[in-house]
Amino acid sequence: MTQEEVEMLLPVITPFPVPALIDDLYAIALARFEVDAPACLGTSFENTAVTYYIASMLSSGAGMTGVKSEKIDDYTITYGEGGQTQEYILKYHQIVENCNRHLSLSAISTGVQRDDSLDCLDLDAAGVCGVENGGGCYR
Repeated sequence: MTQEEVEMLLPVITPFPVPALIDDLYAIALARFEVDAPACLGTSFENTAVTYYIASMLSSGAGMTGVKSEKIDDYTITYGEGGQTQEYILKYHQIVENCNRHLSLSAISTGVQRDDSLDCLDLDAAGVCGVENGGGCYR
């Protein structure tokens, strides 16, 4: 995931052209994403989240809080009285939450290998590790 990809995505999903200060805005947005979703760095979520975070900064700084709607191809969204500033930051937080949830669910489904487990511990059959028989299980 790179700044160039975010620069291409920004004018596609927002009404903003790439600003002259994109380097600074990208650094701020990426740093925020690293704090909010560190495990999601390098995933498909990163570019979209960073783009929406930049859009929220641009819309509030440009005084565009009065924009009521936007349209991208067949996709149309209408905002409330607060305009799109709040909507961009909400989209950012939705992406972060989805990413964090997705990664935690995938960790649960793949299982976690614990370093503190004992190979010979069998509680169902009441077998425990011992020093007898070379440290194997005994009943």
